[in-house]
Amino acid sequence: MSELAFVDEHVARTDASPERVWDSLTSSIENAFGVLASGYARVVGCEPVKASGPRPFAVGSTVPGFAVTGLDAPHRLVLTGSHRFSVYRLTFTIEQDGSGSTLTGRTDADFPGVLGAGYRIGVVRTGAHALLTGGMVRRIAAAA
Repeated sequence: MSELAFVDEHVARTDASPERVWDSLTSSIENAFGVLASGYARVVGCEPVKASGPRPFAVGSTVPGFAVTGLDAPHRLVLTGSHRFSVYRLTFTIEQDGSGSTLTGRTDADFPGVLGAGYRIGVVRTGAHALLTGGMVRRIAAAA
């Protein structure tokens, strides 16, 4: 999955420590991908489709649409997944920044075939993905 194309990146700064940002990140991911996400995951054929594994997250833990494939608490969380229209990776990094931290959320994905191209237009090119992901990164940083 390392050959996925760059989609976008969002950055937010907070006065919180990396550990507090990590706690905010993991609880936000857990809450964001609940019942509604599970329904969406079923409709588009996500793998994985439901939450499983240890909490707090460990490599192999899942939430609807994503599996934890990389983890270096409190600095890096890598979530990967796929569905009928896309194969994707969402990487969160937390870096110490003076007395606070910087949280970055980066998305890489491929959109194979005609249906994938249509999905990319509907989700990425419309700005919907940037709005949702950028908002998530800002909310996580603010909550920390």
